[in-house]
Amino acid sequence: MDQRVHMDYLDVAWRGYKEDKNTSLFCETHPFTLNSHGVWERLVDKSRGLSFWEYPLPNLEIIILSTFVLWRLFEFSCNKMGLRVPRFTHMMIAGVILGKTCHLSSTSWLHNIYFPDDSRPKIAETLGGFGFLLYWFLKGVTMDAGTGLQMGKKASVIGFTTMFVPLVCGNIMFRLRNRRGHIALLTTEYRLLMFLQSISAFTSIDTLLRDLKIKHSEFGRIALSGAMVTDMMAFIATFLNAMHWEGYEGLVQTIFSCFFFACMVYVVRPAMYWVIKQTPEGRPVKDIYIYLILALAFFSFQYFKMIGLFGPAGSFVLGLTVPHGYPLGSTFVQKFESFNLGVIFPLFGSLTMMQLDLSWLLKECVNLARMEGQLFEAVSLILSVNVTKFIASTIAAYAFKMPLRDSFALALVYSNKGVFELSICR
Repeated sequence: MDQRVHMDYLDVAWRGYKEDKNTSLFCETHPFTLNSHGVWERLVDKSRGLSFWEYPLPNLEIIILSTFVLWRLFEFSCNKMGLRVPRFTHMMIAGVILGKTCHLSSTSWLHNIYFPDDSRPKIAETLGGFGFLLYWFLKGVTMDAGTGLQMGKKASVIGFTTMFVPLVCGNIMFRLRNRRGHIALLTTEYRLLMFLQSISAFTSIDTLLRDLKIKHSEFGRIALSGAMVTDMMAFIATFLNAMHWEGYEGLVQTIFSCFFFACMVYVVRPAMYWVIKQTPEGRPVKDIYIYLILALAFFSFQYFKMIGLFGPAGSFVLGLTVPHGYPLGSTFVQKFESFNLGVIFPLFGSLTMMQLDLSWLLKECVNLARMEGQLFEAVSLILSVNVTKFIASTIAAYAFKMPLRDSFALALVYSNKGVFELSICR
């Protein structure tokens, strides 16, 4: 055997992978090398040894521990100060701080942990993505859609006004800027910003109200019903927009979406009730059914992604088809919710915000002062749409004889942005 080939073989056997200098070839052992060979590896064999954090399992454990400690520290501090901040916000702040710390030096061991310069799969990001999928599925399982569907005239008008008026305002602003020319943002970016700022996602509103512990109040029911209206309008607008801009492909996308919804209602939902009937009273649901439903959640995600829609919406819709409460819905909550929200899902929130380019933001702040550039156009559009939305929501709520204080509070709730908006921007 050639000596060079022999050395490459030893590197693969020792490290678990080998990458050539121009990164055109990448070899890895099967099964994968997960653990290090001990804390003394670098001292004993400096030429081929790796630091323990460069191995997949220790690296994943360090990232999980660091993100968990940071966001829990922020949550504890805010609770002590009496600040009611949504949990996901703490995860985002933890990611920004970790990302900024890692980029202080590109050669530091901390940078190598979170931003390794190799071609190996990023296990933490993959696990965070799975946690994100599971989050949306469990959100659908725990959500009582019947609360949002109990829409009276008040909630329907407020929800319609909350989305329609700011959407019109954003379109007018875009057309005026487009006529002048030299816009910094792309047309698709304008459309995405207008859409995200106009809607009040039911999942985001539900999470906020639950964190504030006012979900089951009269105020909470009105807010959820209005959010359900904006979601329905958002679905319709998405399909109409797809057919307008993409033509035949948009029509096919709409047909496949309707087929999916029909399968959920007429096939999957009855199958869920069949599973419940097969479960004896007082006995847990068989694990095989749990795993099959989780696999179906993954395929629902992929199905939506394949037809060009927001992938997690497929998992969310599947979660809505799971009968609420005992025995099926409660089983998923008991088995997965605490672990997912405490360990896996924070990886998505933190690692996403670690990609934030603060240096670009600082440079754009100079253009912001001159009222030009991408940041100025994005911020001005967001402010204009949200101010219009706030005023429209307040007037609509006050017109239905809600107290002015409650009208302001409702407008603030509808201005909330959460996981849904962040995941689309990602």
